[in-house]
Amino acid sequence: MLNAKDFLLTEKKEELRKRFIQSLSNFIKKMHSVNFYHDDLKLTHILLDKDYDKDFRFTIIDLDNGLFLKGYRLWGRAKNYLQLMKSISNEIMTIEGKSFFKLEYCENKRINLLLLDIFIKLIFIQKLIKEIKRGFFKIIRKIIKRIIK
Repeated sequence: MLNAKDFLLTEKKEELRKRFIQSLSNFIKKMHSVNFYHDDLKLTHILLDKDYDKDFRFTIIDLDNGLFLKGYRLWGRAKNYLQLMKSISNEIMTIEGKSFFKLEYCENKRINLLLLDIFIKLIFIQKLIKEIKRGFFKIIRKIIKRIIK
């Protein structure tokens, strides 16, 4: 078996790479359609069968933090999408390739693209708030230490 990152690093045929990206986005959509979310989704955790001349067959690994969620969880989908994109450098996949993946993943539906973008922004805001809180409490601790001295 080969991981998805190694495939993209070594495969140079554009048509095969495009078919791979389509298949990968379909695999992630299927995974999410059964409400399964991987807590650390990245290319190295996605394996593919070496016999990919006909069709790509994927296996996902490192499932210890994976979970099934009830209902439609766009938050989990957006988080998995961000994790996956974070693991894809520009040397592995071009910006056009990433855009193609996003369109395939969202099934070229404008509403899905908008919702995904909204949730991505909310995730970034949530991270920013955590950092602000961490910094705020650090400052408060320093002030208290000075007052106590």
